[in-house]
Amino acid sequence: MKKALALVLMMLIVFALSACGDEQNTEANNDTLLVTVNGTEYTQGEFDEYFNLFCAVNQLENSQENKEYYVQAGLLDEYIFQQLILQDAEKKGLTISMDEASEIMQEDITNYYGSVDTYKELYLEPIGISWDELVRFYRVGLIYDNLISERLSQKDIDLEAIYNENPAKYQMPEQVEASHILVDDLDTAKDLIAQLDAGADFAALAEEYSTDTASAVNGGYLGYFTAGQMVEEFSDAAFSLPVGTYTPEPVQSQYGYHIIYVTDHTQARQLSFEEAQSYVVQDVSYEVEEEIYTELINEAQIVYPE
Repeated sequence: MKKALALVLMMLIVFALSACGDEQNTEANNDTLLVTVNGTEYTQGEFDEYFNLFCAVNQLENSQENKEYYVQAGLLDEYIFQQLILQDAEKKGLTISMDEASEIMQEDITNYYGSVDTYKELYLEPIGISWDELVRFYRVGLIYDNLISERLSQKDIDLEAIYNENPAKYQMPEQVEASHILVDDLDTAKDLIAQLDAGADFAALAEEYSTDTASAVNGGYLGYFTAGQMVEEFSDAAFSLPVGTYTPEPVQSQYGYHIIYVTDHTQARQLSFEEAQSYVVQDVSYEVEEEIYTELINEAQIVYPE
């Protein structure tokens, strides 16, 4: 889980506005040995805490039946791999303290959401996740990023040669930059369009009325997206709007009624090596992640109690 994936975790939490926080597994204090990894013992209670957060993030019922299902599906393996990441980083001096992880996460959340307090109020409190719980998850992603960066620094990688092998892979698709206001009923949507026609500020209306709380805190801003990233009705409307205009009529989707404001529209084009370099690094990083995973798992001594 590189830093980018740690941010994905936060985005998952954004949409998990109802979850199992009130049903958290009562086994959280269970000190029964669950597994020993390279000589370090991990308890059932420690895994239960991990499972509680997994449920909250993914809006799952926190039940014994679900726990058994997801353990069979590989959740315990993922938990063990995270412990291997932490162990390996500790040996290599690449670990990050909880305080350092908290500071980095505060900076990232502030940059994206504007305020840590707002983030906590809107996204953490409703799903019963504490700041420290989220930091523990985030910290693993940051530490894994350190392991990947260290491995990349040891390799003699010609990024431009990789790009030249397949430049067609590095193309920027057609994209739209847009904001939206999402409401539940048609009358409200029409009234907001009338206010926009009269000169109201789009961002201010989004902050006040939009039911998409994740984007509302940023004035409804969604950033750049491709056609396939949005539901069809939304995408068709956004990609047909002239830049600098909003939809004259509400756009209905499965989520409600949207008012869409387009601020940029870029055509598909080939990226130069300079533009594509970060994507090439990302591709190489994926290969390194596979190496690290394979090595850590193959070299690990994993013992389950009889």
